[in-house]
Amino acid sequence: MTTASEHYFFRLISGNVLIIILVVTVAGAVSYHSLNAAYLHEIETHQLEMAGVAKQFMESLCTSDEQADRLCKQFVAAAAAHPAGSGQGGLSEMPLRLTVIAADGRVLGDSHSDPAAMPNHKTADRPEVIQALEGQTGVDTRKSGTLAIEYRYVAMPLSRDGHLVGAVRVAMPVVAITHVQTVVRNILLWTGIVSVVAFALLGALVEWVWQGLKKRA
Repeated sequence: MTTASEHYFFRLISGNVLIIILVVTVAGAVSYHSLNAAYLHEIETHQLEMAGVAKQFMESLCTSDEQADRLCKQFVAAAAAHPAGSGQGGLSEMPLRLTVIAADGRVLGDSHSDPAAMPNHKTADRPEVIQALEGQTGVDTRKSGTLAIEYRYVAMPLSRDGHLVGAVRVAMPVVAITHVQTVVRNILLWTGIVSVVAFALLGALVEWVWQGLKKRA
């Protein structure tokens, strides 16, 4: 038969477990929101930096439209083989796609596809390209019509001899970004579950020791 003291102790532990669950849930949600926001900001900054590097690379080495495709493939291959900035939590290893687009919308080069088989990119459904061809940095997220994969795009104007001649665009697959978000969420979830279980086991251990001391007394 359960004594009054045992019943009280059980209610006390149960109440504390519920409080711990609430605290862990709130803390986990806040932590995930903060970590996710920081990660997305880092992704955006990294992609802008890569677009800037690609822009400088193409402007310094691409002297004709015929060179664009070869240089696109060389740039991405070199970035994959020699990642820099490994201290950024693996961002340097994120897959990249580089595309060079002429001022009239023709695709001159692409790191993953044959530019000759790609449609004109100066279209309303590619707002980042329109912005880049107007001399601004453009950003958009959507599914690629060529590879049928959702990408986050950053495009910058491409100049030659001081004149705007096209755009350079760097794309990152959204699936790679969401994979990291899922990993972070799972880590926080399991950390919370382990914390609650550990507290409940600790409460059971305290109850067992307390009952043992009572019997000896």
